Amino acid sequence: MLVSKILLIKCASLLLCSIVCVFSSPPSAVSRQQANKPITKDNLVSSLKLGRRQRATAAGFIELIKLRGVDFALSPSDEQEIRRAGDYLGQKGLDDVIAAIRRSFAKELDLFGALTPDTPILLKGAGLPAHFEIGDSGTIFILEGFGDKEFLPVLTSHGCRLVIENIDGQTKISTQIRDWSGSVVAELIRNEWKVSPATWDRNYTKNALEVKDATGHIVLQVRALADRIQLQGEWWSPEGKGLRIVKSPYKDMPGGLFIFVNKEERDSHPTIEPIFKYPSRLHFGELRKR
Repeated sequence: MLVSKILLIKCASLLLCSIVCVFSSPPSAVSRQQANKPITKDNLVSSLKLGRRQRATAAGFIELIKLRGVDFALSPSDEQEIRRAGDYLGQKGLDDVIAAIRRSFAKELDLFGALTPDTPILLKGAGLPAHFEIGDSGTIFILEGFGDKEFLPVLTSHGCRLVIENIDGQTKISTQIRDWSGSVVAELIRNEWKVSPATWDRNYTKNALEVKDATGHIVLQVRALADRIQLQGEWWSPEGKGLRIVKSPYKDMPGGLFIFVNKEERDSHPTIEPIFKYPSRLHFGELRKR
């Protein structure tokens, strides 16, 4: 009988040009000069506010988004701002506008990006610790004096090489996710990410990224918070040794799990719960309700 090793880390407390007109008609001559440029979030919000007085419609905004595209990934705070500015469009109208924004951006920058916290707290001073949490488990590692050294080098025999740093007051993480065939699935270099075009699906906002493989498993989930990085993932070595870092689902054993697995028993252990809705083409940037 195959036996896997599970290491439980118990919960630890934390130390220490505007768009101008958006109607059913095409953009006016004033905006034609920038007709080929994607719409910024600030321009969209300004146009929504202007549209309140000029009886703009959701259909008009959607057509313009299809025509021009957008240059921003929709974060939860961006969505709230857009909904406040366009509340006169009604719930369904706003839902359709938000969906159009997600679809538009998904067509462009969907294989690379950078994680940015919504409200970063800059920790001043050299040599300050970086903070890494296993998902939202409450298990937080405070890494002091690591610099650019690997986190738990013993994990490299299972394909997991993690480098966690404090750079200019923000926690940065670097790692590479490979599947058991050795193919690169995703890569993080100091919070800048790339996803393989062969990946089955992925979803993200400006401060979170999640990657799903062809078996339906989440193999990378990372979120940049104001004071720490939350990470869950699955790594494989060329020899077929696997490691899954995941939040514990057990009420009597809360915290984070380091699970050493092989291919045959991969599905018999706790998996990473998705934070996004799928498929991403229909639910780009949408987080699941908890």
